Amino acid sequence: MKESYRNMWEEALANPALRGIKSTEKKYFNRIEITKNYFPESDSSCYTFSVRNELFGDDRLKEKLIEELCRILNGFMQKYRIDKNSPILVAGLGNEHITADSLGGAVIDKLYVTSHLYSEKSVFERFGNLSGIKCGVSGTTGIASFDILSGVAERIRPSLIIAVDALACSSVSRLGKTIQISDAGIEPGGGVANPKPKLDRNSLGVPVIAVGVPLVVYAKKILAEYVSDNAAAVNADEILSSLVVTAKEIDFQVADFSYVIAESLNRTVHGGRS
Repeated sequence: MKESYRNMWEEALANPALRGIKSTEKKYFNRIEITKNYFPESDSSCYTFSVRNELFGDDRLKEKLIEELCRILNGFMQKYRIDKNSPILVAGLGNEHITADSLGGAVIDKLYVTSHLYSEKSVFERFGNLSGIKCGVSGTTGIASFDILSGVAERIRPSLIIAVDALACSSVSRLGKTIQISDAGIEPGGGVANPKPKLDRNSLGVPVIAVGVPLVVYAKKILAEYVSDNAAAVNADEILSSLVVTAKEIDFQVADFSYVIAESLNRTVHGGRS
């Protein structure tokens, strides 16, 4: 169970290169706060989208999130000189058999993939070059995500890899209320002291953008947040260390966030023509 969940870079504890934040910027929209952290040592940025309301049933909020995600994704595309016809691979991480960890696979299901048809002129002229793969977890496949992605990348030679995953958060207030996107890559298992090979430009040979949503929180984090006097005892409790909590609306959250992320990727890669 533990290896199914990951932390990204909001705490930056697992990656020393991301500990020094040079600058932080915040922008506010209607019910959305966007925070940008820049890490000079790795020349990478992390954007955190915090929403004040549930996405379920709020099409206007979803549309605004999609617009802003497209803006950030386009910025990364320009940074790495990704043009309209550059091959882009989206990797869905996580375990589809666990709802709270199924975000990556759900995004892949909603992508408008075109790479298999890209030799046709009608596709080449109208759409971007997009492919997707579900990596699963080593507990079910026996293969680490890095090994799967490195093999696929060597074969199809993408110009950019976008890894999508569910995250573990440090505060219950972020549960199902945040989207993070970073070009620092991602370290599967890093947030649960069970790190796997990191997925980034150095290890895979191409830029890696990580997109994640915190959909689980450890029980000890919740208790430590509300019982500060006994926080040390809570964090040391071995039983609590193995317990994770998710929202009762997790099915809707996965559906809504996977739609927002997939639609953002489709519009960015295909220029709004999906």
